[in-house]
Amino acid sequence: NNSFNNVYFANVLGTSRLFNGKYNKVNFSSNSILYGDCNFDTLIFSPGKIYTLDAKKIYTINKSFNARGNTCFPIYIKSSNSGTQSIISRESGEVSCDFLSLTDIKATGGAKFYAGTYTNAIGSNNEGWIFSNAPGYVYGFGADTILCKGDVLNTYNFNGGLSYLWHDGSTKSFHTVDITGLYWVQVTYGDNCVYSDSINIEIISNAFVNAGPDVLVCQKWTPKQVKVQIKDGIAPYELNWDPSIGISDPKSPSITISNDSTRQYVVNIKSANGCYARDTILYIVIESLKPKITREGLFLKSNFSFGNQWYLDDEIIIGATEQKIFPLKSGIYTVRIIDSNGCKSEVSDQMYYNLNDINNPIIVVGNYQGYPGDQIQIEINLVNKEYLKKNNITKISFDLDFNASLLSTTDFKVNNFSNKTAKISFKDIEADYLSTLPLKQLLFSVGLGNSEQCSLNISNVELTGGNSEIVIINGLFTLLGICNEGGKRLINPDGQPVLLSISPNPSDANVSIDLNLIENGNTSLKIYNSTGEIVFQQNFLNQTGNIKLNVESTYLSNGLYFVSLQTPTILKLKQLIIYK
Repeated sequence: NNSFNNVYFANVLGTSRLFNGKYNKVNFSSNSILYGDCNFDTLIFSPGKIYTLDAKKIYTINKSFNARGNTCFPIYIKSSNSGTQSIISRESGEVSCDFLSLTDIKATGGAKFYAGTYTNAIGSNNEGWIFSNAPGYVYGFGADTILCKGDVLNTYNFNGGLSYLWHDGSTKSFHTVDITGLYWVQVTYGDNCVYSDSINIEIISNAFVNAGPDVLVCQKWTPKQVKVQIKDGIAPYELNWDPSIGISDPKSPSITISNDSTRQYVVNIKSANGCYARDTILYIVIESLKPKITREGLFLKSNFSFGNQWYLDDEIIIGATEQKIFPLKSGIYTVRIIDSNGCKSEVSDQMYYNLNDINNPIIVVGNYQGYPGDQIQIEINLVNKEYLKKNNITKISFDLDFNASLLSTTDFKVNNFSNKTAKISFKDIEADYLSTLPLKQLLFSVGLGNSEQCSLNISNVELTGGNSEIVIINGLFTLLGICNEGGKRLINPDGQPVLLSISPNPSDANVSIDLNLIENGNTSLKIYNSTGEIVFQQNFLNQTGNIKLNVESTYLSNGLYFVSLQTPTILKLKQLIIYK
């Protein structure tokens, strides 16, 4: 009289044994002997196995009796004593079995026990069984049918195959139907045991439903309008939203969603032909952003790595959008976060910063960003100048190092050490202790470059008139807009667009010019004669990739020409010789 939950006999060597008791679920996959009266919520017998039930004992099933063999491996159920019945009982409902071999087994209790068409009754001492299929059960596929595109053709009625091979080579236990035609499957149950079946399926069209893009709100309970698009299938359509919470009308294609938290909604569509379609949408509530400021050495730091905007005495600091900033003035600093969705935070707590706490002069280069083709101004500031004065320093010299493929200037002499490194040297700058202007202001043009970022480093600092410890705060430049949606990155490893070839050159016939454009924006190719007159021009707007141009040379006289490729950031020239 023991009571158990789930019992599973899997591949037991020899024969497994179960003794009288009360069981929640028992799953046999080996030959088994059942002793004494037993009570089951669920009892499962496996194909090809022999199950011996104690004679005269009652095996009560409360919910489910799963006993279906297959064409290769029937299930053998017999009494332990030949000629004496064992009893399987269920109070009500239907029991659907098939491919059994029954010997001295009585079915009773009020339920209908369907043994199945393929069941074999041995002897005349089996009682209470209906030797036909239960309603709705057909072995294999059954009759040809009509299905909706995307419905699943399963092999549940094949009763426990080990492997499957479909007409198209698929080996899953199910097949998703998509076209009208003949479907067949070969089911393998064991060595040298294969069963095949086929079915003709007519596909009827589903409706197509689109609930639109996910919706995003910065505050809970913000209402958002959603309109569902439905096409194809057969009207009229039945529509419902799941869940209905927060939906203005759960059966309407035009709704208002309002909720206090992020939630996924499903819209279900049923066409008049019985086919279903569905789509999902997310109502996303952005959690409140709570910015905080901490000190990190000489810097102020936000607790967010993105979307920062800094303020000094409630006034916005233009360009101060990095996680860390170096304060150039004493005062009260705050930060606000604007995330990628445009949601704004509250302003952070205040942080007072006093530059007099730093007992050294400081050279500061800020952090900057820009798009290809932009003109940006980079400032080099000198902070705490009074400490220079105390040490009788009258002049300052230093170098600024940067990436010449990202930043170029015509205002200062640039020493290029490589495509990645350039240097501008500033000599003997007067240490004007009273001036509030930056130490230097530099105008740069932004190019595509060979990197997304470059350091703005101060080096080789020299002081004239005295000595002082100087703190250097280097900067960083970040290139923006270097990607196209769905396209390749627009960084050129060489930092320049490519004028691939001009052929033939010299030319006595038409000229072929091959380009490789990597930069969006206004681009033009021009050919100038030796006097500077434009003799050919081709414009490109937001056009990238390989381009081939053919230039007729019949109207070009002999001589030297210049081919000019002008992009938003780069000018490149090549010579062309016409000789007929």
